[in-house]
Order: sequence, then C-alpha cells, then structure tokens
Amino acid sequence: MQPYSDDVTFNVVGACVTHLNVDAATFLRQMDEDWVKETSQGSYRSMYALVSGGAFEFLSNLNNMHQVISAQLKELVPPSFLCTKNDDDSITIHYYSTRDGLEPFVEGLLLGVCNYFNEPAARL
Repeated sequence: MQPYSDDVTFNVVGACVTHLNVDAATFLRQMDEDWVKETSQGSYRSMYALVSGGAFEFLSNLNNMHQVISAQLKELVPPSFLCTKNDDDSITIHYYSTRDGLEPFVEGLLLGVCNYFNEPAARL
C-alpha cells in the first residue's frame, strides 16, 4: 500500500515480457485476470464477499473502492468507471484514466471479475 511511479510498473512489465517472450498486452491481461483469482481467494476475499449482486454491482462500486484507497494514498490518481447495464443484461464499461498504456491491465481485471462471479465476458 505505497505509491510508486508508472516507470517502475512498466520496467517490471518489460522485464517479464522479455523473459516470457510475450507481448505486453497479453501479459497484462493474463496477469490481472490471475490477480483477481488469487486475491479473491486470499487477501481481498472479504471485499469480494461483500458483493451479492454479481459483476455489475462489483464494477459499479469501483469508484467507491478507489476513493477509500485514495484516502490512504494521497498521491493516487485513480481511474474512474462508468458502468451501464444494457437491456440484454450485458454491461458496458467506460474507463477513464490519466495514465496511458494500462488498458490491457484493466481488461484483465474486468475479465477476472466476470470469472469470479461466473458471468460471461467478451474478450476485448
């Protein structure tokens, strides 16, 4: 729970993609899909357990979660999400961030959340 620069993140990602011989987008998507699986069974299990309404409820509360984290990490400039439930029960998510290059990271997290709640997700 401490801030660090995006340079640190991208340097770690760069080392991983070189070592694994994969592209950064693939690595970020898979890493974060796996991160949700790991944390939902471990350190953040209680946070996931608070949600009874499935992926839409969880995703609709991401901004609230980021506000709580921002209270602890003053330097954090969190992304924001606008979630809309469509007539066919699909979800449209708009992602807004001042940080470039993390879209695949967010895609992996979203896929992981849908997997956790056993709800279908379109691969992005």
